[in-house]
Amino acid sequence: MKVVLSKKSYWKSVLFLGLKFIVIFSILEYVFNYGWTGFKDVYTNIFAYGQWKRFILSRLVGGLLYGMILGFYFHNKQLKEQL
Repeated sequence: MKVVLSKKSYWKSVLFLGLKFIVIFSILEYVFNYGWTGFKDVYTNIFAYGQWKRFILSRLVGGLLYGMILGFYFHNKQLKEQL
């Protein structure tokens, strides 16, 4: 575990996977909740009522966890293949 977490490439993959997760998850949530034309509703529900902090924090935590789990899985698998 220490070997994987100390690699710079692991943290790059965490960032890349986390950002991809945030973008894809946010688009899917937007479409399922508001449809393609509901941008005004998104603004009202998230930003006008002060929910933006929770919105951003949940995306960052979810993206970080997703990136760390998948990044660890792929890097650990790669290390096992090298041995």
